[in-house]
Amino acid sequence: MSAPVIVQIIHGMQEYTGRYENFRGYLEGKGIKTAAQDLMGHGPAALARGDLGYFPEDWFHLVQEQIDFLEKLKAEKPDAKVIVLGHSMGSFAARTLAAVAGDLLDGLIIMGTAQMPSFIPNLGLTLAHAIVTFRGKRYQSKFLRKLALGNFNKPFEPAQTGVEWLSRDPEIQRRYLADPLCNFLPTASMFQGIFQGTAYICPEKNINKIPHDLPILLVSGAEDPVGEQGKAVNQLYAKMEKLGFSQVEKKLYPGMRHEILNEMGKEEVYQDIYQWITSKIPVDTRQTHTCN
Repeated sequence: MSAPVIVQIIHGMQEYTGRYENFRGYLEGKGIKTAAQDLMGHGPAALARGDLGYFPEDWFHLVQEQIDFLEKLKAEKPDAKVIVLGHSMGSFAARTLAAVAGDLLDGLIIMGTAQMPSFIPNLGLTLAHAIVTFRGKRYQSKFLRKLALGNFNKPFEPAQTGVEWLSRDPEIQRRYLADPLCNFLPTASMFQGIFQGTAYICPEKNINKIPHDLPILLVSGAEDPVGEQGKAVNQLYAKMEKLGFSQVEKKLYPGMRHEILNEMGKEEVYQDIYQWITSKIPVDTRQTHTCN
């Protein structure tokens, strides 16, 4: 029997839910409901408050807000199946959520994620904590930005925009740079939170906390520097297989970079995600609705 399906989208760093309208419209047109809310320190409300790029609380508070949102969706539609899709920093939040509250999920889509030895985010966390201590949570540190984003654009030099690593589409690059809700320098508190999140999700002991029978889809651009051109995604997939995850699948898209939902050829990604969802959960196409 088919059931209402809701895809809860968790966006990445330095962006907001409005950038997912095309993808959400595609799913809605196929009978899959979508839901999303701007993360702490992101979106129009944060800009209006003067909090854009600022984390007033720690990483686990950000994740708890997503858990609360998920529980609200389930309370409003008790018979619905909820799949969480997290992109980039949102994938870190989705992986944390799945580790601490995985019983709430009916599926997990991990998009544009990273995987690294624990000493790397732990070092970043130590440095970010020191900067927050001595300069304050609202201090905008170019050093921390360099540390977090590294040389993501280097493979795509000579560069014209500096954000070629996001997408091959020059229009996506232009829009990103022109959007005040995207092109901002995060505060030290945000980088501290992100390093706290990556320090949590990367160790095998915490990957192992995710329910092993949960349907999981790993998707990434094969040229995505966040995933080390697929290497980090393959490492995460291998760890999950070794730990006995029974329903984990993976797909890397040749030529695509970080934002596969905004890439040239994104229609293939949209279709693949839809087909994966419907292979796991029969979709009730009689109802469509978008939640913000």
